[in-house]
This record gives sequence, C-alpha cells and structure tokens, in this order.
Amino acid sequence: MCVKKHFAVNVVPSLEAFAAYAKAARGELDGAIVQLRSAADDAFHTGNFAVAEGVTLVLVETLLARGGEGEVDAAEAAIHRLVAALPHASGTHTALVVLRLRALVARARGDEPTYRELVEHYRAMATPFGLEGSMAWADAMP
Repeated sequence: MCVKKHFAVNVVPSLEAFAAYAKAARGELDGAIVQLRSAADDAFHTGNFAVAEGVTLVLVETLLARGGEGEVDAAEAAIHRLVAALPHASGTHTALVVLRLRALVARARGDEPTYRELVEHYRAMATPFGLEGSMAWADAMP
C-alpha cells in the first residue's frame, strides 16, 4: 500500500526489515539477507537514516547468524556504512547500536577480550540512562 499509493514510503525499509526478521526467525536466512540488504540500500540511498540504524542492526545479526564465508566481513562493512552515514550521530541509541554490533562481530571473529570490553562499555553506557533492555542484553552475554 505504501509503495502503490505513495503514502508513507519512508516506512517501507522498516516494514521490509520486519518481514525479513520474521523470515530469518523461520530459518530462511538467505532470503532474509537479500531482503535486508535491499531495505538497507533503500534506507541509505534515500537518506532515511532513522530507519537505516534498525535495518543495519537486523542485517548484521542475520549475517552473523548465517555464519557463512565472508559474513563477518559483510557484517563489519554494514557497520562501517552506518557509522560513515551518521558521523554526527553521537546520540546514545546510535552509539549503543554500534557498540552492540561491534561486540557481535568481535565475538564472531573469536576475539573474546575485545568482545568482553565492548559489552562492558555497552553496559556502562546503558546503565545511567536506565535502558533496561540494553542492560539485560549486556547481562545476558557470557
């Protein structure tokens, strides 16, 4: 409806990411990644950076879940694209998303010291703001 009626087209990448997330949850990682890459490209190319952050989060997590050859590099490239697109975004939420994703990449690379350091930094940043979901994620990390 958004695309056909040209209504609220800025939400299309978010809707695509949500559909891809559901697809990934069913184990359809290949299809989900194709859909997420398309949604991310759309968000970045249109300057819809508020959406690009969430789409990148789901894309990186899905790439790492698939774990195929080159997936960690692709995940890292997606993080770099987000950081490059949002150099002015020093807000807490964006910084937390980037820290979380970098921690996941470090873990996927087998770099436990960096992983633990990033998780601790993530927890320390989330705690003063009372971000319970973020603190719970950090606490759940081994």
